[in-house]
Amino acid sequence: MDLDDFLGALAAAAVVPPLVLDDAREATELRVRRYRARRRIVSGIALVVVLATVLGGIVAVTRPSTEESVFVGQGRPGLTALPSEVAFVDATHGFGLLSQCDVPLDADPVCDITIGASADGGRTWVAAGRISQIRYAGWRGYPFIDLAARGTHVWVYGNRTFSSADGGKTFGEEQPGGIVSAFVARNDGAWAAVRDCAPSVTCATKLASVSMSGGTWHVFAHSPAITYPYVQLVRPTAAVVYLLPRDGGGVAYRSVDSGRSWRTLQLPEPHSVVALAAFGSSRVWVMSADANAAATQGGRKQLARSEDGGFTWRTVAVDVGAFTIRGQLPVGGFPQDLVATARNRLWTPLDRGPLLGSLDGGGHWLDAHVDSPIVGLSFVDAQHGWATSGGAALYRTTDGVHWHLIAGRPVKVNVAPTATSSTVGRP
Repeated sequence: MDLDDFLGALAAAAVVPPLVLDDAREATELRVRRYRARRRIVSGIALVVVLATVLGGIVAVTRPSTEESVFVGQGRPGLTALPSEVAFVDATHGFGLLSQCDVPLDADPVCDITIGASADGGRTWVAAGRISQIRYAGWRGYPFIDLAARGTHVWVYGNRTFSSADGGKTFGEEQPGGIVSAFVARNDGAWAAVRDCAPSVTCATKLASVSMSGGTWHVFAHSPAITYPYVQLVRPTAAVVYLLPRDGGGVAYRSVDSGRSWRTLQLPEPHSVVALAAFGSSRVWVMSADANAAATQGGRKQLARSEDGGFTWRTVAVDVGAFTIRGQLPVGGFPQDLVATARNRLWTPLDRGPLLGSLDGGGHWLDAHVDSPIVGLSFVDAQHGWATSGGAALYRTTDGVHWHLIAGRPVKVNVAPTATSSTVGRP
């Protein structure tokens, strides 16, 4: 059965239960910042992560038995829940993640995860399947839970990792070697940055991979010496790979032979790099920002670009003044991510700031004018992308420039002012 037929058959799936999200643990790292923003939008409680190790739990894989679809598009009946995270595989077909967790302060959290599927670009969703009663033994606080997809392959990763080869109907547990902090899936397989200890403990980050057909995860013999728990993994081509520790240490790592060997890249000064984006074999950007609490209210930001894979850099934008002028970023907001969708197209969502896009490699920036704080981006090409606000609203672009609300309701937040917020027009 091909992807279209399979996703069309999901119309017989069941209603997804209401989504319950908790506030994420307090931290300054980018990955934790995204969790905190995602759960702040909905509601929850603040939980503290303590020293823990991830042990085995009990997992039951079930498929809903009722026949009702879940509609989450504007004006549709039966609005029940919107995925907190999405991963699309083409312009119309994608998967969504909903998690509901019981998180006591002094006992193991237990979660139910529902995978949704959409065949109309995210306007409506049906439940594809569930992973029920996942116990995160030894952990305290809300566990890491993320989503990735490629074709009909779906992965739920984080503290524990599960995979499906049938579009999310059934899942099996994977053993990548520990907590997965970053994950990338391409046609040649899935790659993950893995640690076998909790974030509060010092241990090495390993790089592991598995084929699309499944099987045993293989740890790379040579990986960069990274002990910081939060990293970014970027694979712009099958051979070129970047690893960025988000510790502000001023270095990243690049491989041009599919991870068999690595070279250290010296990142531009003076700010701490929080996100990296790459397109093709040699063009790469890094977004830097102050890592203090004031950054969300106007901390310094800088975008640098390299044409030789990260060995030399040129500053292309900074946050000094009106960002309608070439080479200038808005003063307000902290960059949460950076995505390159084409040789000259970039997108970056700002915490307490706008979703920004550039069509000329970072020189000029436009405000997407979405009405909610964006915590996640998913693109399948330069024209088709989705922006999520943690289960409250879902936005889509079909031309790579203009964004429209397609599901949920906008969430107004106290956004840090930009230097020219009243003068920036719609793209």
